[in-house]
Amino acid sequence: MSTGRILISALSLASLCALAACGRVVPQAEPPPVATPSPRPNPPPVLAPPPAAAWDLEPATPGTWVHRLTGQDSVADFVGQDGRRLFQLTCTAARDVELRALGNAPGAGTITIRTRTLERVVSAGAREGAVATRLNARDPLLAAMAYTRGRFAVEVPGLPALYLPSWPEVTRVVDDCQ
Repeated sequence: MSTGRILISALSLASLCALAACGRVVPQAEPPPVATPSPRPNPPPVLAPPPAAAWDLEPATPGTWVHRLTGQDSVADFVGQDGRRLFQLTCTAARDVELRALGNAPGAGTITIRTRTLERVVSAGAREGAVATRLNARDPLLAAMAYTRGRFAVEVPGLPALYLPSWPEVTRVVDDCQ
């Protein structure tokens, strides 16, 4: 074969290969669809009292605890310097502990108790010149009040906040109920 024919054959072959390559489209893989998370409903808002940043740095409410027995009930009263009872813990015959913030607070429906280890808002109602609630004698909140270091806070809307020392009288009422 002559060089010319080899050259033409080579060019023809190259052209055919080029045409074959041009006609052939390499399919590209489509990227996988991006999964969009389904929208989740927002959780309901949690109603909490405003933060009491440094309640344990507030000055202690002036006064003293007094323990007494009335029938089968064990009672601890926190008495202010002016002789008025401000707060009361009572172990009832039903083995519940009643907490009473003494004073008139129309419409107050909660008592907030803060200790160094536990904080809770409990439902309460007006009872005979006080805002009161009852807790089971084994409620951890009562143990936190009795055994907290230093003091605990009692907050009732419409009444002054109380910063009460955790003295043995508190522990006695809680222990008497168990």
